Order: sequence, then C-alpha cells, then structure tokens
Amino acid sequence: MRRISGLTIIELVITLVITLMITGTLLRVFVDSTTNQVFVENQNEAEAKARQPLDTLIDHLRNAQSAKDADLSVIQSGTANSVTYYSSNSSVDTVRYFLDGTDLKRTENGVTSVVMGDVQELEFTYFQSNVSPPQYYTGTVTTADPNAPTADELPLLAQIDVRVVANIDGYVRELQGFVRLRNSPFKGRL
Repeated sequence: MRRISGLTIIELVITLVITLMITGTLLRVFVDSTTNQVFVENQNEAEAKARQPLDTLIDHLRNAQSAKDADLSVIQSGTANSVTYYSSNSSVDTVRYFLDGTDLKRTENGVTSVVMGDVQELEFTYFQSNVSPPQYYTGTVTTADPNAPTADELPLLAQIDVRVVANIDGYVRELQGFVRLRNSPFKGRL
C-alpha cells in the first residue's frame, strides 16, 4: 500500500497555532504602535497649545516701547510673576501680564483677558547690561534680585527670561523662552 502524500491533521493544527501566535504578536505591535502615535500626537498638540500664548507674550515684550517720559525704560514694573511694559512712547499706555490664581492674564486699556488657563507656575527673570556705565549691545547679568528689578534697574533692562508650567489637556508642560528687549537703550548681546 502506498502512502498518500499531504499534511496530517496534527501538522495543520501546529501550523495554525504558529500562524495565530505570529499574527497575535504582529497585531499587538501594531496596536501598541498606534497607541504610542496617538499619545505623541496629543503631547505635541498640548505643547503647541501651551507654546502659542508664551510666544505671543514674548513677541509683545520684544516690541515694548521706550517711554520718553519714563527714563527711556521699556518696562514699567516687574516681579517674579508679573510684568508691565509700555506699549507706546507714552508712560500712560501700558500692558500687564500677570498670574491670577491659575490664569495667565493680560490687561491693556483697562480690559483684562485670560491668555492661558491651568498655569501652575509663572516666573520672570530680569537681566540688565553687564557693564558700567551701560552700553548698547553688551552682555547681560541678572538684576540684584533676578525676579524683581528695582526702579533704578528698570531703564537698564536688556532681557527677560520667561518660564511657564501649565497643565494643557492633561499634560503638564514646562516652557521657557527669553526675549531681548528690542527697544531698550541697553539691549544685550545674544
């Protein structure tokens, strides 16, 4: 009697089990990969949402005007979590960014608006020209109190570093930026 060539049922079952194991592993890798991609996309979107108000704040500070009737300073006042700058050449026109609870707010012409919510920390660090007497395009050093320049230091300010920690769509983000005060008489060298 001749043997019929082909696969036995046991060989078919073993092949099917091995195929299912490989398929399951590949499916798991695909699902994990897709989940990670969605997570990274959400984090990137949260980062962009948090970065936009910070970039706007930095752009506004960069364009702060030197008030002719306020010792040529571009900054009216500054603390660790608040900065007020001149928006025109008059000391009357000011804009203030400040932390109120967990909201980063902006006040201009008596109108206050929320720029960013769920802010956990806001910190401004102030830098002035590092030579005496101050000169145009010199390096910078922090003010005597890096988070609160004195009235005498305000006209000498050259740069402000901004640090924000915010919860955006469930993701905590720490963002930092710095601005060289374009219209300061003593702006620092980059």
